[in-house]
Parts: sequence; C-alpha cells; structure tokens
Amino acid sequence: MTNILFSEPFLSRLDKVFICTLSVLGWLSVAACGSSHSPSVAPTAAPSSPVHEQSTMGSAAPATKNDPFEYLAKGGPEAASWEGAQTTRSIEFLHGQKGFDDLFRKAQAYRSARQPPKQMDVRGKTTFAIEKAEGDTSIITRRTAGKASVVLFRTDGGASHRVNLDFISASPAGKFIAVGVSEGGDEETQVRILDANTGRDIGERSEDVRLQQLVWLPDDTGYFYMRGRGRKGVPVADQNKHLNIALHSVGKPSDGDVEIVGSRARGKRIHADLEYCYPALSSDGKDVVVGVRHGLNPEVRIFTKRRDAIADERVEWQELYGDKDRVTSYAVGYGRIVVAMAGGANGNVVEQLDLKTPSTRRVLYKSSLPVNEVLVAGNDTYVVETHIATKQLVSLARENSSAPVPLPEGSSVVTESIRTDADTRQLLLQLRSWTDLPSWWLVSKGRAKPAPDVNEFGTVKNSFRARTIHVDARDGEKIPVTIVGPKDDLSAPRFVLATAYGSYGFVVSPSFTPTRRIFLDLGGTFVFVHVRGGGEKGKIWHDGGRGVNKAKTIEDLIDVMKALRAQGFGKDGGIMLSGSSAGAIPVGGLLDREPELVQAVAIESGVTNVTQLEGASSTGALHKEEFGSKDTPDGELRLREIDAYLNIKDGVKYPATIVIAGANDVRVPKWQSSKFVARLQQAQAGDQPILLRLTGGGHVSGNTRDEDSAVGAEWLALGLTRIGHPDFQ
Repeated sequence: MTNILFSEPFLSRLDKVFICTLSVLGWLSVAACGSSHSPSVAPTAAPSSPVHEQSTMGSAAPATKNDPFEYLAKGGPEAASWEGAQTTRSIEFLHGQKGFDDLFRKAQAYRSARQPPKQMDVRGKTTFAIEKAEGDTSIITRRTAGKASVVLFRTDGGASHRVNLDFISASPAGKFIAVGVSEGGDEETQVRILDANTGRDIGERSEDVRLQQLVWLPDDTGYFYMRGRGRKGVPVADQNKHLNIALHSVGKPSDGDVEIVGSRARGKRIHADLEYCYPALSSDGKDVVVGVRHGLNPEVRIFTKRRDAIADERVEWQELYGDKDRVTSYAVGYGRIVVAMAGGANGNVVEQLDLKTPSTRRVLYKSSLPVNEVLVAGNDTYVVETHIATKQLVSLARENSSAPVPLPEGSSVVTESIRTDADTRQLLLQLRSWTDLPSWWLVSKGRAKPAPDVNEFGTVKNSFRARTIHVDARDGEKIPVTIVGPKDDLSAPRFVLATAYGSYGFVVSPSFTPTRRIFLDLGGTFVFVHVRGGGEKGKIWHDGGRGVNKAKTIEDLIDVMKALRAQGFGKDGGIMLSGSSAGAIPVGGLLDREPELVQAVAIESGVTNVTQLEGASSTGALHKEEFGSKDTPDGELRLREIDAYLNIKDGVKYPATIVIAGANDVRVPKWQSSKFVARLQQAQAGDQPILLRLTGGGHVSGNTRDEDSAVGAEWLALGLTRIGHPDFQ
C-alpha cells in the first residue's frame, strides 16, 4: 500500500463508485454497489467468521494448533467471502461517521493538487522527473534550462489498470531513460528503455528488477542490474532466493543478459541465497563494485573486479570489506570508494580506499552520530548524518574538514531520492518535513539551491514546530520522542495521533501525508515514538530492539505512552495510535497488553502474526535475525511473545480498531490482517468496532488516489469520533 497513515505518498456519491470497484476486484457482490451510508454508531455484529476448531488462542497457543482462523491464511472462496463482507461493512460504517465527507474532500484536495515530482534524475542542465498528472495517471517529464517541460511517457490511470512508476535512471550521456514499471503494487518491476529526447519506447525489457538497482555503463551501451528469477509460479517464500546481478546490452535480447554475480555466474560465488547484491561502477567505468547484504541486515560486504575481466572466471572478485568492517554505506567515484563503518572505539568512521591500491586507505571523517549515507560527486564527498529522525547533509572537504550544508530549517534529506551527476559534480535531492510538501534541491561544492522549475510549491514552510523529548523506559533507557504541534503551544495536547516503527535499523524520517496534516490543522498533535529496533541512535539502537531483544520494541512504546498520559497527553480528549508493516509489532503489542492507553488503533499492512511470517512472505526468511526464529524452542517462545494475534485475550474491552491491507501485498500477506481482525472480533468484550479494510494495492504502492484519500479519511473519522474532538461529535 502507500503507507497512508503516517508515512509516505469521493464523497458525495463516490462511495458507491468505490464499492463497485471492489466488486470488480472480486471482493463484493455487485448488489453492494447500491449501498448507502450506515448510521454513525457502532456497527452491528460482525459477519460470522467460521471457527474451524475450538479456540485456545487466549493462552497464546501455537498458531499451527487449534487455530480457529487458519482457513483465512489458506484462502479460497470462504475466506474471500468473509473478507469481502467485512470490507463492505467497514466502508459503509466509516463513511457514515460524522465528518467523513469533509475529511475526504480535504484529503482529495491535497492529492488532487499538483505535487512535487516523486523522483528525479539529473544530467548536466537537464532533469528528468516522475510526476502525477490527472487522476491516477503518472508522467515522465524532461526539463532543460530555458526550455519548456516535455512529457516523455504517460501511464493509464484508473482502478482497473494500476500502473506504478517505481523509478527512473538516465544514462550518463542522456541518451536513454530506464523506467521501472510495476502493476497493482506487486513489486515485480519491469524496466523499459525510452529514448530520452522523444520518449519513444525502444522495445527492450528487463524483468523482475529489484530495489531500483540499475547502474548504466559510461557509454550508454548497457547497464548492470539486480534481478530475481520472477515471481509468477514461484512459492512466495522462495521469491528472494537466487537474486543476482546481470549485464544488459542495449540492442540485444534480455534473455541473453550475462549473470556476473549469482548462482549461475562463472567463477567463485561471492553471495549466498537470500543475500542482496547491489551493483556499482567507478566513475570512469573501469571497476565494478558489488555490495552484498545478508537479508535485511543493514551491513554489507564489498567486492570489486575490473570491468574488462568481468566475464573471466580466472579473475576472482576481490573482497575489500568484510563482515568485521561493519560497512553501512558506500559510494564509488573516480578510482576510489568511500565507506561508512558503524560502531567501534572511534564511533562512526568514514574512510576512503584507492581502487588501484586497496591497501591505501584514509580516514575522512569521524562522527558520534549514525552516518546514514555516503555520497560522491566528482571529487566532492558528502555524508548524511541522522539526528534522531532528521537526516542532515555534511560536506567533507579534501583537507579533512567538514561543514553542514545549509538547508531550510526543519527539513530532512531523503536519502533514497539522491542522484549524482559526476560531470557537473552535483547532487540532486529531495527535502521533506512532517507538515509540508517536499521540495527538490541541487547541491554543488557544499552549497544548495532550489532545483529550477519544480519548486513552485515553495520550500519547507515550518507551519508547525517539531521538538524532541526523551522518556525513561522501564530499564532506564531514554527513548526519543518527536512531537509535532502548534509552534507556540507547549502544553499537553488533548488530541494526539501517535505512531512507532522500530525494526531493521530503519529511521523513519519526516515526510508529508494529508492524513497527518489534516489532523494537525484540526488542532491535533502528532507524536512519533522512536522505539528500539530502529536506527535513530545507530547500531546499538537497532540491536537493542531485535532478535532476543525484540520485545523491547513493545515495552518502549507502552512506557512512553504511559509517561505521556501521566504528563496530560490526551486528557479531556484521547490518543489515536497507528502502526504500519513491522510497526504493527509494537502497536499490536500495546493493544494486547495495555489497550486502555488509547482510544483508537489503525494497523496498515501489519505484521500481526509474526510466528507465521517466515513461510508466507517474499521476505519471510529474511526476518529471522530481526524478529527471531522457530528453529529452537526458546526462539519460538520469543516469537510468540511478540505475536499480536496469539496474544489477544478473550473478554477484554479493546478500543476501536481498523486494520488495513492490500490485496497484492507480497511482503505481508493480507491474511495476517484478516486473521487478526477475526480473532479480535471474537475476543471483543466492549462496544467498539473492529474493522477490516482491504484495498487493491500492495505493500508500498498500487492504491488509487481515491483509495488513499478514502482510507486516510476513514481512519481520521474513526479516531476523531473516539477521542472526543468537538467537530466530530
């Protein structure tokens, strides 16, 4: 899905149109298209969810024994019928909540207005961009200084044809553009090659390209890319096996692409199954550099080989950095590689290595802060440092000095947006904040300026104030908490929208969502709890909330919410709590253990049945180091401790809860959400609704604009009515 609730990018009678769309997808009967709004009261009893065995789930029994809702995981007509009925009921109920129509119109206004480009690339004075056009149509544009924008490519929008433009990559000389395209949020990216001047599709395709990993050869004749073996017909648990790097030559059929790293590559293998391999090329094109990452571990091993020997099995890959070096980021320039290494007595270290003489290494920078990214643009070097949630750009001069790059106050660098142009030594990057639309900037020689022609939206406006406090956890660790609210009001807020994540060492940085902005405009306060398991304080923070320590992620959220309650947060109002993907572990854990702390909960694409994830997700086997494993009795006990589904208890009054899932999610299958809702409805002793809401998208994309706006408005309507906001009573 699109992470509508807390991270990034009908009504009048459009609710009928939307329900009809669901019927096309096979979830509802066509008769449902005539449904009208339900009254804004708690819905009547949920559609019956068959219990196939006697339930013992309240005592957290193993999910493979006496699991009454396992049939939902197996799929089939019975599961589809129940999920469809649940979704119909949820839509009718939520669209009948007071204020929903107005919330939807506001969300649509944000999403209908012209947006900054989703992604850009730069070659000299020309930029290329992915932009939203009318409806659900996306376009690729070319802008050259002093000339009008040219549309090179256009998708067909609409619920029946959900095309997502995943990325663009311009070739060094600007002759071609590689475009990553997927459908319905299935994350099976196909690369197409366009003529950069005319937009003509030259008819070449590369299939199952992973993680936007594509690197052009300097002369535009081809590219290296990471690929899978395809997803269709492959068991979901095997879809990340056999990842490899291939070389495609423009003008030649892709079935002849040469595998240079992988199980079919000639010579000694440098990576194993379930390891990602990232291609890079020195700026002069002479050296190929490959980073190998074990599963979802943030650290990489780095290998190199001369490009002119890439097909010679007698020449082995040379390992430059191994596991013991703890490299977290790297960049390749003219004859050099720059790496960031985590931890150690000297803190975080940035080092430069000469590719001609790898033993020649030089420390460029030391930092007490986590170094999230290193970047090379010609002879210039930059790093991105993490300040809790905010990522800031630092320029490293060659004389061992450093200086922050001046950027608008309150903004944060989006590392995945960064593109470099070696010839002009420019960085192109996006800045985001918690409250305003993103902006694009060009950085050269340590100075930044707005990118031309794409920043008519203005720079970061700082309409609200973001501040950080620290709250003591039960073991004495201080948990950072970001609070976003009115600039001049530091009093405890009545109306709170809170969220957390805490997995994979990932830092959830500021980003704009209509849902959050609407909540803030209504006088609310946004709270992000930086629980352990994330990367806000570097590797030690990640290690403190993964594996045997994963339960700390849940405990941290509970401890912070209790402390905020004690300080008056939500007094005479209430707290809405949301979590997405792995963020469902802390949010679901709080719901299991301390449900009275919040008045409303939303879980989106959530890991709610973690004990059953390994064999059911395309990334399932990669989660062992993060969440734990059932391979040992102790490991299974720890997994069950953090499994939100297994820890639901009968006879508890749970708060109003909406659980949202995408039909095409390959990372967290929708049945995780379905089972969780069915079990929570069974256990509910209170009068608050427990709702399942399916969409037609995937884990990170694939929703239509109407779906995103509707789901965001639905969550706000559910929560605002429960926390006592006067406009929604």
